[in-house]
Amino acid sequence: MFARWYTSTFEALHVRDFRILWMGSTLATLAFMMTRTVQTVVAFDLGGNSTTVGVVALGSGVSMLLIGPIGGVLADRLSKRQVLFLGQASVGLCFTAIGMLILVDLITIWLLVALSFVMGMSFAFIGPTRQAYVGELVPHDLLPNAVALSQLSMNFSRVASPMLAGGLIALTFSGTGGTYLVMGAILFAVVASLTLMPPSHPVSSNRSMSGDFIAGINHVRERPRLLLLTLSFVLIVIIGMPFHTVLPALLENELGQSAETIGFLFTVEAIGGLITAMLVAGSVRGRRGLHVMIGLGILFGVVLIGLAVSPNFLLASIAMFFIGVGLSGFQLTNNALLMMEADREYFGRVMSLVYLAWGGQGLTSLPIGMLADAIGERAVLAIEGILSIIIVVMLGFGFAKIGREQPASQPIQSIQ
Repeated sequence: MFARWYTSTFEALHVRDFRILWMGSTLATLAFMMTRTVQTVVAFDLGGNSTTVGVVALGSGVSMLLIGPIGGVLADRLSKRQVLFLGQASVGLCFTAIGMLILVDLITIWLLVALSFVMGMSFAFIGPTRQAYVGELVPHDLLPNAVALSQLSMNFSRVASPMLAGGLIALTFSGTGGTYLVMGAILFAVVASLTLMPPSHPVSSNRSMSGDFIAGINHVRERPRLLLLTLSFVLIVIIGMPFHTVLPALLENELGQSAETIGFLFTVEAIGGLITAMLVAGSVRGRRGLHVMIGLGILFGVVLIGLAVSPNFLLASIAMFFIGVGLSGFQLTNNALLMMEADREYFGRVMSLVYLAWGGQGLTSLPIGMLADAIGERAVLAIEGILSIIIVVMLGFGFAKIGREQPASQPIQSIQ
């Protein structure tokens, strides 16, 4: 039984090129995820409220929204290895610059916002390109497992990153500045690993950049299931995910903890996500994957409401564990089904539409932070949880309707 689970869970890692990409992506994601902890601490220390944290998140959000469509088009038209090389090198330089500014005590909110804007531009290229590269490196029947393993890598990084970032921040000789410098070094190591990767095979096109992007939108629009999967992911990310913005204030104002303990909550959340990813990585196809996605999406909304009413830090930590279970499981199954629904030549553009959600999250983080300062963190968390449940329930009804109208021949139903 264990051998069968192990084989099905890590099947795609038998592909050599995907294995190299996966290991590099794990390190890169580790550095990216450390940003959530260290950037939140720096922003909160500089401004002292949730609005400031939201302002910094706004920097990357705006750039991801502006550049995101271009990122997907370039992921399909250019060498994916070169796009990843340039994008990850840019992020490494930004990490290094922020670290140096902190160490010489010249960091300000607006410098942090500006560099966050630049990093958001890079993320807009890196995200869809990496996912599209996965689709190019593995056989089609291994795509769901490869996407699931990417999510598994993300959740491992989410477990390790708060502990690593928190530990480095706590050290007197490193602090937040030294932490950023370590993150930069990790990114440069990942850039070096790309030299081991084969050149990719861009899709030739006679259309303009805007024409290619419109073709990608039409590809999604013409496939009802693909459209539903994309919309539901975007809405969950921009409405549900910004709950992270209010966590520092929730800790200090409601739970009697310092903002720095947010690293512990992130770790607990990531452990729940990691366990979920390991359990479902080998079984995210077909109807079963669809049902798992809907169930875990509803769980995320319910437990978010539970976090809103948690009377103490212990119960809030338990709620964060199950938030990780629901959110990670929803994202994993959603992205796996997305890749199976889309045609290979559109992978970059489809994933760029999905990654626009992260830019949208940056935009909604600011008003959610301001709303939390106005009506309280608990009320905002409850609202986010209720809206998340409504989104996932509507997704389920949408798939039920499509199933009645287009019964047997569509990809999700035919995958075994």
